[in-house]
Amino acid sequence: MFDVKKFGAAISRKRKEMDISQAHLAEMLGFTRQTISNYECGNAFPDIETITKIAQIFDMTIDELVSNSGATKAESKLLLERNNFNEEIKITEVMNVAPYLRPTSMNKIAEILALQGIDISNVLELAEFISDDKVYDLLEKANFEKVDDVILGKLIPFLTEDVKYVILDKIMEHEINPQLLVKLIGTDYIFYELIENAVVCGVLDDWILDSLRLVRNV
Repeated sequence: MFDVKKFGAAISRKRKEMDISQAHLAEMLGFTRQTISNYECGNAFPDIETITKIAQIFDMTIDELVSNSGATKAESKLLLERNNFNEEIKITEVMNVAPYLRPTSMNKIAEILALQGIDISNVLELAEFISDDKVYDLLEKANFEKVDDVILGKLIPFLTEDVKYVILDKIMEHEINPQLLVKLIGTDYIFYELIENAVVCGVLDDWILDSLRLVRNV
């Protein structure tokens, strides 16, 4: 499993073996000494261009360098932005490396996860790393069995108008507990008329409107 601190320790160890100071390595990379210190302490992870330069300085391949992090083959592939995936991506491995990937890379990964299907709680964890439209794609294909007030409450800041419509559709299709509409309406997003029509048509129960009126003071 990928461990950024293990990766940093490996850089520190190799740098010392080559008798290179932090300041000198920083100069060769065009960074500050503090940046190198952050890498070695596991407080930051370099991008693919920097990894390539470090590997060249250490006379290693980038695969050898990244393998020092304990990353699995799939995690290394993600970290090195090799996005030609032919196999399913494991969500656990994505979550291990997501904080260290560029949004463009995460968006490509999200496209694959959307095709595979993903648990709603995992969408929540990934939302801060991917663009809004990719969150929407993931939610469309997500498994909503585990959604609850807590998860929805955490998701709301990431929800675009389109995504909220997805959740409304899921509620009307009885895939999600209708009680969650109260929390959704509480975000100042107004689709009260749609819900009212759904009640009139018998898609949703009358008590939902009563609950919403209490929240919105209608």
